[in-house]
Amino acid sequence: YTVTSGSSLAYLDGTNGLIANLSSNNVGSVTVTVTFPTSYTSISGSITISVVSFSSFSLVAYPYPSYSNQPIINTLKLIHCTNIYQKATLKLTGYLNDGSTYDLTPYATFSIYSGSTSIATISSSIVTGISPGVISFIGTFGWLSSSDYTITVLDVSTYVSSISIIGFPQSTLQGPIGYQDSVLVAINFDDGSKFQNGINSVSWISIPSMLSFTSSNTDIVTIDSNGIVTLLNNYYKFVQLTATVTTCSGFSTSISAVKQAYCNLDPSTDGDADLGSSTGPIFSLSQNNDLIHIDVRLRSTSSPILAFQLVISIDSSLVLAQTGTCVAESGWTGVFACTINDPPNEILITGSAASSSAQGSSVLVASFTLKVISNSGLVPITGVMKKFTTSKGDICNFTNPCDIIAGKGYLPIGSYPSKSLYEEKKQIIETTLSSLKKIKYNHQKSGSLVAGDANGDGVFDIGDVLYTQQYFVGVITRSQISDDQYNTMDTTCSGGDPDGVDIQLLLFCNFIIL
Repeated sequence: YTVTSGSSLAYLDGTNGLIANLSSNNVGSVTVTVTFPTSYTSISGSITISVVSFSSFSLVAYPYPSYSNQPIINTLKLIHCTNIYQKATLKLTGYLNDGSTYDLTPYATFSIYSGSTSIATISSSIVTGISPGVISFIGTFGWLSSSDYTITVLDVSTYVSSISIIGFPQSTLQGPIGYQDSVLVAINFDDGSKFQNGINSVSWISIPSMLSFTSSNTDIVTIDSNGIVTLLNNYYKFVQLTATVTTCSGFSTSISAVKQAYCNLDPSTDGDADLGSSTGPIFSLSQNNDLIHIDVRLRSTSSPILAFQLVISIDSSLVLAQTGTCVAESGWTGVFACTINDPPNEILITGSAASSSAQGSSVLVASFTLKVISNSGLVPITGVMKKFTTSKGDICNFTNPCDIIAGKGYLPIGSYPSKSLYEEKKQIIETTLSSLKKIKYNHQKSGSLVAGDANGDGVFDIGDVLYTQQYFVGVITRSQISDDQYNTMDTTCSGGDPDGVDIQLLLFCNFIIL
């Protein structure tokens, strides 16, 4: 290896490493050539390397936390109505004698050059104002140090000039009851500084000292003093979340920002049903003669669904279920039946399968269509799961039916109503109680099985259809059941083993007694 040009700028050490000549401040290029003098003499190669050196340093301060297009600063002020000062971050830049620059901040150390820690402190590259005064800092890289940089801590405040909600971009607050999310608020100050990524990212300032938060409907969603929102219920229109700047003796301007969001519950427990849309309002604003398609989704995350029996209640003076529109959907491949308008204010949906792969947090099992027959109103839509059986057993049954949570809500007609939330809640509670009174009954008869009670639990429900299916496919054997159970499965009185016809008859008879 040989330095063939620029030997005044660099030299080779004993291991063929190229070492810059520190005594030279020249800018230039060094060429190193490799040859094979004892063999392959016709082969050689060269590389050219630029040699530069530091010419100077500069030390400046920028706002902390940083933001786009931030200016160089030399003062720190009190923040809004608090007694807390702004912070700055020092930046050390190295200038090379070829005109290029390097940010040396990650490799530098910073220290106080003059002034006291009672005025400001330095940690890593972050300067924190403590009290009014003048203080200066230096940055050191290797054995070289910068000139000192002076910062003045002022006994004056910079106040909020505007705010915007940036950290709650979704138009739907969606999740189970109790789901939480944060409202992030970006703040601009009258001195041009800003918390661009939200006050939540500024850990040394208490959020309540800068902002307060309100929800337009605390029965649907709450928001605490730190901007944490908690989902409580479905709602048919936007809920408004408002952030307002705190006022004080030096600041009385009213500044606020608003975020509107729909609230839409997801099922939080197995056996719950979700109706309507999973985003936006659960049921959208509709007009007279509109046809409303409503999906039915079930949750069963721990094991596959084997049977379900769902009673959905509506106000039949405002909407009517449409004949032929209640159908099984892609998530359900077992036996399915649906009865509508008998009575007119109920939709009865049931399914059963000896085995199933229907499992998940949102299994689409059915859908139906409602027709609006009124010019205005607020339609409460509720439901009760009378039977919900998975491969692990019953979750809901006739003795302990489950009121649906995620699918319960209102369908607004014509325009959004002006009635109070108290009246709305009273109406939906009364509707739910009425449904429970209708379905919470026991068919027990002394001395014999209830007709259709294949599993012998004293109740004729969708569980008996499932039990008959399991017998039909061999999951349950003849030795495991009584003669009465066997005979009640034989709905066609054929005298033979229960078959598919018996299963269908049990399914449809189950609806008749409802």
